[in-house]
Amino acid sequence: MCGLVIGIGVMAFADNKTFPELIKDATEDLFPSFRLANARALVSAELVTGKTMADLDRLLQEQRKTKFYTGELALAIDEAKASTITDVCIEYQDAPAPVQGVNLVIKTQKELEQLTLSGSTSDLRRVAAKELIRRLLNLIAEGTEYPADEILHGVEDIAQPFDSLYELRVYDKRHEDFVFDEFKVDMLGFTIGAHPAKVELIEEAGFVLAKIFYAEFLVTLDKAFVRANAGCPIETDS
Repeated sequence: MCGLVIGIGVMAFADNKTFPELIKDATEDLFPSFRLANARALVSAELVTGKTMADLDRLLQEQRKTKFYTGELALAIDEAKASTITDVCIEYQDAPAPVQGVNLVIKTQKELEQLTLSGSTSDLRRVAAKELIRRLLNLIAEGTEYPADEILHGVEDIAQPFDSLYELRVYDKRHEDFVFDEFKVDMLGFTIGAHPAKVELIEEAGFVLAKIFYAEFLVTLDKAFVRANAGCPIETDS
């Protein structure tokens, strides 16, 4: 287990993704959840830089000639065709209503983690997974302290609210903070494991992991271009 944790930590700090790296990770990573997250990020990266759905179809056909794992890329392209496209936006989310008589709001993080594995139904396990992730995203959206992994830096001060993981990454790089990396470690940890009932947590964390990988691609582009083409809308009172 220690080796796995160290490996996750190393992955977290390799935080710039180019097109070749996204393609490689979307078609060669051993973890299906990682392949899918990278594939979703790749699709968004292609689209934001001007590629079309036809270009994505050609990319898929090219990869099928030499790669064994292309199912996740095909799924990500199909999702995009159905207008489900990964972005880097985050916003404060309200707490969920009770599920099957269980009030998830009063559960501790450890209790939620247990529910994602041992909840009596798939619906309960999925909502518990969403609540677990919601709390972490809300910390970033609010700009409060983040409960960092003990093997890295303890508690990290987020310093200010953020509406996108891209902006958090840019801030962290400029100020040498590690909130983005700590959050990535958590999402990677949620998507790794062989527990038979972990599918809901893996799926829900996978959506967020795609945002993380996409943000890691966007930091390789010009900031003005990203903020004009992949920025998150700022809500104002009407």
